[in-house]
Amino acid sequence: MRLSEHENSIALSTLPSPFQVCALVIACNGRETLPRTLKSIAGQTYPIRSVILVDNGSTDGSQEIFLSHFPNGILIRNPNNEGFARAANQGISCADADGILLLNQDVELFPDYVERLVKALQTEVDSVGASGLLITPDGKIDSAGHTAYRDRVVEDRYQRYPLASTTRLQQEKVFGIPATASLYRFSLLLQLAFQEQIFDESFFSYLEDVDLDYRANLLGYSFLFVPEAKAIHFSRASRRTFQVRWRAHKNYLLLLFKYETLTSLLLDLPEIGLFLGYRFIRTLFNDPRLLLADFLLLPLIPRICQWRGYLRSARKMTLNHLRPRMLPCRLLRKILPRFWTGGP
Repeated sequence: MRLSEHENSIALSTLPSPFQVCALVIACNGRETLPRTLKSIAGQTYPIRSVILVDNGSTDGSQEIFLSHFPNGILIRNPNNEGFARAANQGISCADADGILLLNQDVELFPDYVERLVKALQTEVDSVGASGLLITPDGKIDSAGHTAYRDRVVEDRYQRYPLASTTRLQQEKVFGIPATASLYRFSLLLQLAFQEQIFDESFFSYLEDVDLDYRANLLGYSFLFVPEAKAIHFSRASRRTFQVRWRAHKNYLLLLFKYETLTSLLLDLPEIGLFLGYRFIRTLFNDPRLLLADFLLLPLIPRICQWRGYLRSARKMTLNHLRPRMLPCRLLRKILPRFWTGGP
């Protein structure tokens, strides 16, 4: 699936634009897909105030590609890969706009993507951010926002469903949104920050957006899914690399240690315990090296305690209050899909 060629200049919208938007792209050796991302930013029907690229040690010319598309853009050069979370924090700290359009380097936006998200956010003042319908190049759904389960796994809604399934989708509040291509309200992001970190850098990359989902919900905020806003996400297959699986293994436990209370843990212990047991057996047989990733939590314990103290004082609700919004029986849905109808 491809978009028509966009003009390589930021389009002016006929709509008034009091809500100013800054586009922030996180890149690391993105030469193959970055030009599409940058062209689609330039082709938006909604005016983009500024464009920032945070480059995590690219050696393939990604920085030069960015400057060729946006000579007046802001380029932040990290000599090494600092991870998605830190790079996003660096970029956000340099932004001067009402909204932050956070993008991966492998996303191509439809021309009205930003305009539709801005309109949606203007109707929901308590929403931290909004995301559209992300589509794979072969025409399947990549993400329709995030769904949370009671085993504390958060997944992309309707992932790998046929695009025809979009007929049932509507604009609605969801548990969270992927940082792949989301528009965040800057003023509310600041409300979620702790010690100048909006994205918790302990995650490095992977599940840092899920962490933000949990934090925003506990502080009483929401997220929006806008199906009319569409974008193509090209590189989901890259998430299967060993490094990604290593970080995902560690970061799931990091989420548990960061957010669980004794009460919430006991309420959903059967589902959490079932998933942990399933994960241990699967890892033991498929790649036992991943079990070593759990030990990376040890040096993070002091930081986790700091975060827990902040959340305890700032939250407006607990995981127990969020539990009705978490779907049960995730593993059974995966193992016995024929007995489940409808979407997530």
